[in-house]
Amino acid sequence: MSDKQAEAGTHIKMVCERLASFKALNVTPDLTPDRMVAEQAMDPSRLFTQQEIFYFHLSTTLGPGSSPEIARLAMFMLLTTATLSETRRQVYLVIDEFQRVAAHNVDVILQIARSMNVGVILVNQSMSDLKRDNLVHVVESNCRLRQWFAISSPDEQMRLSKSSGETMDVLISESKSQRKDGFNVSHTSTRSANQIIAPRLSINDIKLASDAADKSIALVTRGAGYCQYGGMPVVIQSDFHISEKEFLKRKNSAWPKPGDGAFVPACWSILSEPADSRRTKKGPTVTEETIGEPADLFESFFSDQQS
Repeated sequence: MSDKQAEAGTHIKMVCERLASFKALNVTPDLTPDRMVAEQAMDPSRLFTQQEIFYFHLSTTLGPGSSPEIARLAMFMLLTTATLSETRRQVYLVIDEFQRVAAHNVDVILQIARSMNVGVILVNQSMSDLKRDNLVHVVESNCRLRQWFAISSPDEQMRLSKSSGETMDVLISESKSQRKDGFNVSHTSTRSANQIIAPRLSINDIKLASDAADKSIALVTRGAGYCQYGGMPVVIQSDFHISEKEFLKRKNSAWPKPGDGAFVPACWSILSEPADSRRTKKGPTVTEETIGEPADLFESFFSDQQS
């Protein structure tokens, strides 16, 4: 194998080892702590037939290596299920902190989702976060609606101002002069107006919209109905969808207690392997031996997790 193929194989092995350490991802009908757990498993096909919500709480702080992999796995499972479903109702995929999940093939994901009746809502801090993988043009070309709630980066402010379109402004200049002729004083005033081409949204307009709590800048690339702005960004004013009291109530609420069909990994330990895995396998016996330096700390960590 070439060095590139060996590196790709090593990466796949590391990803599989990470996913194998999560008990919730390895529950099968034959290997489950309870029958209800297998029956109530998250099936993406139900999203296209009935109203249901799948929620993934993946901490990038506690699992910086595994959380993006699980998120991408969930996305691919959703899109794969969409291609196999005959009847598809509208499904929405919401990804917070999108820059941590983004990969080079995100344009394929967005294109397939659009054709499979899956609406995608991407949330990230700023467009500069997407420059790491050069995904700015991918998001701009595939997202029909973009909305900026606060723009603090000077480069992004300048970029939005230049892309906002052009308008004709009038520059008015006025000058005054005074002339003395003996005891007589005469005053002269001159005023002129010149037309100049300027951006539709200036840097000051963008700063003022970012400073206001109820204002933002929206861009609809292809308008329809009551939302026809010629493909140019506009400053809009919108209220919060819930009150601050309701927001704090939901934020401070405790998680629901586990019920029938809920899976709690801490309460389940795999004591034995499935019956199929205990069967005697025919064929040659494959052994593995490491010659050279001992395993590093990273491999030792995953071996401890598996044991």
